[in-house]
This record gives sequence, structure tokens and C-alpha cells, in this order.
Amino acid sequence: MAWMAIGLAALVPPLTPVPILRLAAASLESTPRMRSPTLRLSHDEEKAALSADAASLCPPHEGASTLSSHVGEASLSPQEEEAAVRQCATWIDQHVIRLGLCPYAAKPFASGQIRYAVSAATTDQELLLDFFVEGRLLLDAAPSEVATTMLIAPKYPADIESFYALYEWLVDTLESEDEEELNNGIQPAFFHPRWSFSELEASSPVHFEKRAPVPVINLLRRADLDDVVQTGLERGVIVNKQLAEYNAETLEAEVSARRAAVYRPHLGGKPDSHP
Repeated sequence: MAWMAIGLAALVPPLTPVPILRLAAASLESTPRMRSPTLRLSHDEEKAALSADAASLCPPHEGASTLSSHVGEASLSPQEEEAAVRQCATWIDQHVIRLGLCPYAAKPFASGQIRYAVSAATTDQELLLDFFVEGRLLLDAAPSEVATTMLIAPKYPADIESFYALYEWLVDTLESEDEEELNNGIQPAFFHPRWSFSELEASSPVHFEKRAPVPVINLLRRADLDDVVQTGLERGVIVNKQLAEYNAETLEAEVSARRAAVYRPHLGGKPDSHP
């Protein structure tokens, strides 16, 4: 999904409580007060089972020998987890859905089918392990219960270059025949506060198509994406191209509208005036 965020300072107003996923053992409980089932994870057993396999998948990372050696060293308070989920949900609601940047976001958001998983990862290895655990859980879950997962990493410190390198490595790994944990069943979409497209000017609002308040990995079932692409082809539409063009136009128009609103009081109320 192509999602963005504009005006990061506006992304923290209170929302209706949303489910918090503690990345740590798999139980499923429904909480009527919340927007969707609360999947409280204490994934210690699943992490232990995945550690040996996932460690061999990790890209070279200076100062880290194995995946499992770093898991659990960082932690987040309940307040930090709640803030991270609230921030992510607000971003989805007020920007992604409001601007229509992903036509498939509104339904699962409204029906509570988005899983918010908060990771305390501070290294590539920890984040990768949480990704593989979440990927397995998404594939095992019924689509009617969980449509997609937002893996939120508020403490992940890497810059955008490192984050993008991790994205490229992960995509290549997931598409490799040697990867047997997820069997190419999950497609990740990465978002970062400083994401930039190299071919665009630094001031371009289109960068916000891939920006979020904190590092986020959106996990999607590849089968769902294949269905969307195939449906588009049957209508003679290349979905990715159509969506990219729409998002670029929408983001440009959003910035122009905001700029006009700022200057309009100083221009005699003429809506078509420009500074």
C-alpha cells in the first residue's frame, strides 16, 4: 500500500483506543472496548523457534553476531506502545484514508482488521525477527480477522539509507527460493519519516507517499496483492502505475491547497491567487 504522512506534528491527537500488540506469545482475546481483536503476543516461544532460522537470514551487521543474541534487550512502556499505535492509526486515518492514497485501507481500518504490532527493536536483527514472527502470524490468521499488519518500530534508530538497504535485502530474501519460513507469502512495504525518492527534488510533496511518523513495515499477503493486480489487468489497468499517478497528483494538490489557504487571507480572499 502506498501510504504517507504530512505534518508530523499533527499526528498525535487522541483516537479511540486501538489494539496494542506486545511482541513477546500467542494468545487471541477479543476486547469489545477496542476497535478490533487485541492480539496480545508474548512470542517468546515463537521467537525461540524462529531464531535459529532467521539468524541465518540476517544481512551482515557490524557488532551483531546472531539474531537471538539481541532479542529482548530493549523494551517499551505501555504508554510508549499506546502512543506508537495511536500515532500510526492517526496517520492512516487522517492522511492515508483522507487523501485516498490507498484505496484498500478504509475498509479494514473501519472494521478493525488492521493489526498494530509495536516492536522494541533497536537493531536490524531484532526488527527482522519481529517481521518474520508477524509474517507467520498474518499468514496463519483468517483474512476476515486480520487483513494486514502494521509493524511499528519507534525505537529503531537507523537512518533512511540503512532502512532502505534493509528493505532491499528483505525483499530479495523473501523472493528467494531458499526462504522457507514465509514461502514468498508476505510482501513488505516500508515507511520512514525521512523517506525520499532520489529522482525527485527535496521539496517534492510526493516523498510523503512513503513517509510515516516513525519507521513502519506494512505486512501484506502476497496473494491479496496478486488478486488486486489481476483484477486490474482484466479491466485493462496497471494498478501500481495508476495508484502512483493518483498519489503524486493528490499530494501535489494537497500542498497547493494548504499553501493557498495560508495566503488567501492576505490576498483579498481570492482563491486562485498565488504569492
